[in-house]
Amino acid sequence: MALNEYLRNKQKTIYTLVAIVTIPAFVLIWGGSGSAMREGGSDRLLMQIDGEKVTQHEFESFRDRLRAASGGLGYYQTQYMDPSVFLLRNQGIDLNLGTIALARAYLNAAKASGIRVSKKEMGTYVRRQLPVFAGIKDEKDFQKSYKGYLKDRQITADQFMQGVQEFLMIQRFLKLLDGDTLPMQDAAYANYAVEKATCTYQRLTVNVTDKMKADARQEFIKETPEQSEITLRQYYDKNRENRRYWTQQKWILEYVMAPLSSFQPLVPSDADLEKYYNSHKSKYKDQAFAEAKPQVQNDMMDEARLEIAKRMIEEEVDVFINKTISAKGENGRVELADFDADADMKRFKIKTGVTGEQLMTVAEIEKLPEIGASEEMISYLKYMENMAQENVDKEVAINKAGFRRMFECKTGVFRLRVKDFTPARPRDLASADGKPDKELLEMLQSDIIRDRAIDFARKEAETWRAKVLQNDPDAIKELKTETSSYEQLPIALQETPKDEAALVDQTNEGGSITGVDIYVMRSRDIPSLQDFQNAGPERERNQMIQARMTRGAMFPDYRGGGWMIKTGANLYAWTKSMFEQKKIAILVDMSKKEE
Repeated sequence: MALNEYLRNKQKTIYTLVAIVTIPAFVLIWGGSGSAMREGGSDRLLMQIDGEKVTQHEFESFRDRLRAASGGLGYYQTQYMDPSVFLLRNQGIDLNLGTIALARAYLNAAKASGIRVSKKEMGTYVRRQLPVFAGIKDEKDFQKSYKGYLKDRQITADQFMQGVQEFLMIQRFLKLLDGDTLPMQDAAYANYAVEKATCTYQRLTVNVTDKMKADARQEFIKETPEQSEITLRQYYDKNRENRRYWTQQKWILEYVMAPLSSFQPLVPSDADLEKYYNSHKSKYKDQAFAEAKPQVQNDMMDEARLEIAKRMIEEEVDVFINKTISAKGENGRVELADFDADADMKRFKIKTGVTGEQLMTVAEIEKLPEIGASEEMISYLKYMENMAQENVDKEVAINKAGFRRMFECKTGVFRLRVKDFTPARPRDLASADGKPDKELLEMLQSDIIRDRAIDFARKEAETWRAKVLQNDPDAIKELKTETSSYEQLPIALQETPKDEAALVDQTNEGGSITGVDIYVMRSRDIPSLQDFQNAGPERERNQMIQARMTRGAMFPDYRGGGWMIKTGANLYAWTKSMFEQKKIAILVDMSKKEE
């Protein structure tokens, strides 16, 4: 198929998508476009739940049904309190796999317990409780939203309703065992209350002064060389996990790219331009459609190029990868030369490249043309620098196995494969021949002096705190009264009782500690349930969505996301016994995926 023909075939659907979609409809739990999972084969066994073998295809179908049924923005957002997370981690189970495995176990147990859900109950949940539809009373509006939701989720009505049934059955089983789910109406009010709550407090700041720094430096200098060596070594041993004291990760990366310059979309129709304009009015400020039309056309065509490039990767490049691997046999591996030699890849103007023959740091990769300008990729690599080494090893193994993750840059869309990698590791204070690492020693000395100065500030803050709690007139006179929203308060202050004090480190934009704040909580102004109900149905619907999607920290007994589970003793014991009896087993090591 010629490139122009490919573009023509995709043109209408792409412009329709670009015109009306302002945020991605979903984000795959595995990252990228999901081809990494597809490459392993849909019949691969992933897990066994109480004797039931679950293949990759069954896992993905179940996961997608729960995503849609729970209304999660992008993925099935079930997060458990620490005890259950500990169970998963203690078993060495990937949390993405583990949470779905637990949900599957709960569903099987619900069926075995005779738990049933009627069609009426399912309909009530969809129309009145699922945030995306809550508050929609007009039947035509509901049908339009319903069809659009199923389309966005890429799921049929039967699959969606099956997911709703499973979701409600799991909820009932959790309640049966003394676990619990937070009713969405309560979650919505709690979300509203936290968003609107304000607190009045008093504050006094003890800054890290130049004198404190000078005293700390003098204290260190007074130490004998032997004492200084012990101090440095003890400090380094205590802070060995601080990545500032490590060598940097280094990479050689290969990539396969669909360049944006290869695609020249047809000019969109006026109808599509107007749809796009109406969906992005804030982008064009006060400009009328006629005035903004040239810019709208440019923006829409740019987005169309990007969408075409993504589809080119998913529908042509990924297919070529799988076909090439199959042709090469069990241990086959696709090479950059395979792309360069293929007539279809040439016709689609697919580019290949490598970051170089030498290992490079992220800072060096960032300076490269094309992929170095990919903010997504650079953020991903930087994130890897702060991951636990075990997780880094798994992620590198996955990305060495094949072209897994997809990223965007200014010039195109590309998939990445790791050709070579050197992990970061703690630096040695001295080389094997006894030569000291002067840079590391100077860094440690500077940090020791800094920390001692901060300790001086904390001790002074503790003195002030004691005076404030004793209502010392001189201390009270130094306090400044302030009011802030609950959400903007330091976490340590959010739950501080009235008239109690909390010490909070004060930091600058770079995250360095510059002093210590003494906060005294004086009062909280929390909106009532009546205030929430008076806010109107649209506010209620929005808060229900936010409560399901983004909240969690506001509830002392709840953690995260769309389905907030409070783990009771019986639920914890039941889950633990499932692991101990090996009734929940993950059968695949995600760090050893085949290409």
